[in-house]
Amino acid sequence: ILGWIDLSKLANQIAREDSNADVLNGIAYDPERDRIFITGKKWRKLFEIKVIETKN
Repeated sequence: ILGWIDLSKLANQIAREDSNADVLNGIAYDPERDRIFITGKKWRKLFEIKVIETKN
């Protein structure tokens, strides 16, 4: 493991907006355009995210 992405705030926001939404479980990478997509079980939205490296 080289790092992690904390998406708990996004998952919590989706849960507040839609009571039918379930867990975040969809992560896809598009290597041609260097994009990451996030979604979840029964989510009505798909998110494109940009990862910014931080120093800890």
